[in-house]
Amino acid sequence: MRFILKITVLGLGLGLGAASPQKGGPSAWASESKAPAAVETHEEKPLHGGHFGDAGNLYHYEVVLEPNRAVRLYLYDETAQPMKVTGIPARWTLSPDDPNPVRGEFQAGEQGEFYRAEVPRPAGPVLHLKVEARRKGEWVPMEFFIPLQ
Repeated sequence: MRFILKITVLGLGLGLGAASPQKGGPSAWASESKAPAAVETHEEKPLHGGHFGDAGNLYHYEVVLEPNRAVRLYLYDETAQPMKVTGIPARWTLSPDDPNPVRGEFQAGEQGEFYRAEVPRPAGPVLHLKVEARRKGEWVPMEFFIPLQ
């Protein structure tokens, strides 16, 4: 009898990890957990020129800042494939570490391809934004630290 043993090495990381802006775009930082490197076979990158992050390998998020105060949030599945957002609640928190953070809900875009929300711009040089979407009754959080220019 033959047995095959498959070993997956996990890359563990805590704290701030680099999010992947589109080539040539501004840099961003997002706190994230590292997924098993041996299993990753899909390409993880933003499709809309935003800031991309892996939320515990449950969802992937892409945050796009519009010239006005609007923020677009794109949702990707665990394999980094774009998802329709219709019927999936999502919310945001501006400066979540502040004693009185500003919170709001995202609204699905007309075609269900993304969420959109009006988010106040902070006075400082960095937008610290926590985004969350529901999955199987639980919120899946991801924090972005986006330099403002």
